[in-house]
Amino acid sequence: MAAGEENGKSGYFLTYMIGYIRDFVADHNFIAESFETSCPWNKVSSLCKNVIKRLIDACGKRGIP
Repeated sequence: MAAGEENGKSGYFLTYMIGYIRDFVADHNFIAESFETSCPWNKVSSLCKNVIKRLIDACGKRGIP
């Protein structure tokens, strides 16, 4: 599939900017993460609930509210 030069430039720019955005929000005591995964549609709700629980548990162990 041909995506074109502009799409490649836009994707690279976004990747480049993510580091700056991360540093900016970290200076303001924010943390964030993105996740990529796959699962059957009938398991999406369970997956989301489990990820949220793991995040809450991990933050709690590290003193992150």
